[in-house]
Amino acid sequence: MSNGLQKVIDYIVATLLMFFVPICIFGVKKDTIVQINVEKMTSGFVELTTAQGYLTKNSYEKYLKDLSDTGKFYEVALIHEQNAFEPEYKLRSALEVIEEDETLWEGINEYIGLPVTTKIPVITDPIDNSGLTMNTETNESVLAKAIGTPALPGHVHTEACYAGHKHQGGSNTTFTHSHAHTYSSTPTCTRYLSQARMDVTCRSCGQFYTWLCAVYWMDPETKQTSNVYLNLNGVHNCVYCNSTNLSVAAKNDYAYTCGYNIDLNGDTYNEEIAYGVTQTYSGFSAPQSRTKATYTNGCYSYHVSNDYTSYYKYYEYSGVIKNAAEVYNILSQAQFQGFCTIPLYYTIKYYSDEDDPNSCRRSITYMAQYAANGTVSLVFSSYYDNGWPPPNLKFPQTLTPAGLSNLNSKWSFNDAWYIATGQRYTNGTWATTRVEYYGELDTCDFNHSLANRWVATCGLVEDATLVCNQKVVSMLPTHPTQAVYVGEKLITTATATYMDGSTNVVICTTAYNANTPATGVAVPISYTDATGKTVTGIITLTVIPKIKTCINGHIYNLNVDGSDPGCPYCYNLLRSLSVAVPSSGRMTMYRNVAGSLEAEGVGLRAVYLDGHVVYVYHGYVNNLDPDYVGIQTVTIGYKGLTTTLQVEIVRNKKKCEVCGLYYNLYIDDTDPGCPYCKAKVPVFTGNVMDYCRATYEDEIITELYEGSGTYYFRHGDSFIVKTQSRNKLAELSQIGSLFKLQIRVQKSDTVKDEVIHN
Repeated sequence: MSNGLQKVIDYIVATLLMFFVPICIFGVKKDTIVQINVEKMTSGFVELTTAQGYLTKNSYEKYLKDLSDTGKFYEVALIHEQNAFEPEYKLRSALEVIEEDETLWEGINEYIGLPVTTKIPVITDPIDNSGLTMNTETNESVLAKAIGTPALPGHVHTEACYAGHKHQGGSNTTFTHSHAHTYSSTPTCTRYLSQARMDVTCRSCGQFYTWLCAVYWMDPETKQTSNVYLNLNGVHNCVYCNSTNLSVAAKNDYAYTCGYNIDLNGDTYNEEIAYGVTQTYSGFSAPQSRTKATYTNGCYSYHVSNDYTSYYKYYEYSGVIKNAAEVYNILSQAQFQGFCTIPLYYTIKYYSDEDDPNSCRRSITYMAQYAANGTVSLVFSSYYDNGWPPPNLKFPQTLTPAGLSNLNSKWSFNDAWYIATGQRYTNGTWATTRVEYYGELDTCDFNHSLANRWVATCGLVEDATLVCNQKVVSMLPTHPTQAVYVGEKLITTATATYMDGSTNVVICTTAYNANTPATGVAVPISYTDATGKTVTGIITLTVIPKIKTCINGHIYNLNVDGSDPGCPYCYNLLRSLSVAVPSSGRMTMYRNVAGSLEAEGVGLRAVYLDGHVVYVYHGYVNNLDPDYVGIQTVTIGYKGLTTTLQVEIVRNKKKCEVCGLYYNLYIDDTDPGCPYCKAKVPVFTGNVMDYCRATYEDEIITELYEGSGTYYFRHGDSFIVKTQSRNKLAELSQIGSLFKLQIRVQKSDTVKDEVIHN
């Protein structure tokens, strides 16, 4: 290289060093300051975390922000170190495990030998006939000497005494009325003297008698009384001795035109009752109420027919309906209910001249409609209007009776018209209004031709034929306890008691046949009387068979036909008993709480007195203890005899689902666990190894941002933070790299306290 070129290069280098070296030195100083600040930030972050015992996402993000404020990029490493302890384990052999398991079992293996009780079969053959009285009579002999008794003299016939239905109740029913006498300008309950009597005592002969002096009658029109009977002879002369020396005391009998008369003190004379005082009167055959109602007594019903026509008032001569508006008012105030019939059509009319029927100016007609629930509505039917005055009338389509409740005896057409049209006419003088009605609407389903009297309504046909002397109400067997031989007939006679109290001996029937021996059996007998009624009774019966004695001295019954069935004692009683299965007399079985010899197939050989042999596999008793593991001598009993069997019970085994090997269960069948698998599981030696376990920032940050947001430490744990800048001097790219200036900080501390958290 030439000297000139070299000089140029040296000049350039000198120039660069003149400018960039100061800059590099300045950058180094600046990094030193940042290094100090980062160390302070890291120390504060570590101290705060270890003092709290936990790290939060907010404190971590604040630390990163403080680092970012220095203008550099850093790599931050978080390390959580804690001491860990690990026990030391070893492996055992299967034999060692089995021996150890045996020492752990605390159960009891105790043999319980219970006594064996077996009874000799009870043979009920033959039937003992000692002390029995055998039948010596027959039905015919009993009936021949039987004597019946007549009906009871005090028997009173009831409905049950008749062949069919007998009507009960009805006209024999009495009603009690409640009434208070009223008095007005036209009295409705005028009192008058009905009878005048005298209590007479003769001073001469001493006889006493009551003499009817006079009977009076009141004219209902004039309200004047007059006597219809007058006789004073017995008051002047004694009816016994004709003496005139008499003591006479007057007794008056009063009556009322309303018909409610009463004798209060029982002296046979009706007293005077003050007006307005309510009194009860008994003994009436009809109810007092005028309101529609039905009274039922036994088979009869009494219907009170309440018709609107009962409220009509007639002129004395013409018979024309008078004061129809008053009747209409009664219907409306009663809400049109409680009537058997009501008018079908109602016409409210206005007349200019009451005496001129042709002067009707307007009228509205409604038709009554009766609903099943008992309510009545008035539906608009038609109207008449002669055009004076000519208002535009709008009639309501339906009126309820409640809407007409303000109509009374002083109502005017204004009121009726207002109710019917919804408006009141006030531009004139209304002369006369009236209500006319016609047609009838039946609101009651009772047959009114049968009303106001007792009528049979039970629907049954009466049959009053007396059969109480034929109806049996009870019976008593004449021979309630009997004993017969097989095949003999029973005595089935009984004393029957009839409904009227009379008795008679009758022959009953029974389906029982004395063809088999029996003791104390209840035999039903029955009798059907002339009315078809069947009554039953019970006979206690003993049937005695014929007997035979066998070669062993047993007494037993023969068959009904006399053939020999064989001795039941020799057939059912044992001579000997032994174990047939197993033939060796020994057996081994696994322990089973519900185990039994029958389930293991143990069989016995039973030899009976008559020589026949039976092998028994069920029905015997024994004292096997299926809980005891070991050898036991079992006693087996059957029909009064016993034998023995040696049984060894061994432990149950179990196949391991893991290794497939079999192993013994405990004596009580509890599972100690597979010893072969246990041998593969290490056991603690007693030694504990101590080591340090570290958790790094990946797990810590995952818990902060994907978990609960808080990372917890334990007391004594170490928290380490390593921070290193990723960039070199920003001011020097090439030269700065020569210096390799970086910021590194590592701080650690021990956690002061432990935070308890869920």
